[in-house]
Amino acid sequence: MKRLCLAGVLTATVVFSGMMFGQEQTRENPFPEAPEQAQSSVFDTSKPLTLTGIISQEISRPISNPSYLFFRVSVNGTTWTIQIRDLQLRNLVVGCDLCLTDDYTPEMGRLKVGTTVIVKGYETKQHDRRLLLVPESGPNTVAGMRVTAPKN
Repeated sequence: MKRLCLAGVLTATVVFSGMMFGQEQTRENPFPEAPEQAQSSVFDTSKPLTLTGIISQEISRPISNPSYLFFRVSVNGTTWTIQIRDLQLRNLVVGCDLCLTDDYTPEMGRLKVGTTVIVKGYETKQHDRRLLLVPESGPNTVAGMRVTAPKN
């Protein structure tokens, strides 16, 4: 009987502890999913999506979850929030493991509000206008996306 009671108390403790650390989606933390959660459990990785829009919020890092960066893009009047994972940042520049991990590098500074970008990625399974960036490289790319000049 004591073992059964102890098991119940331990289970309740673990469940409530997990609930305390669960994060809520906010404007400042648009991707509250746990960092160790598999991307395929959050994003529909079977259907890549390409968006063309104008940056409406420059790149930010949430205080409560420093494992990613995000920015917002306006696409035909609808705002999309784009996530950039730290691992992706390190892979964007060959031979430079730390080039893009600082939020304020010259590379990220080039992505100003008003800049037109073409981003490729995976939308969340909830279809709530959140996208995981799939970086690309080549001419006219900055931080894994194609860009054009900022609008003046």
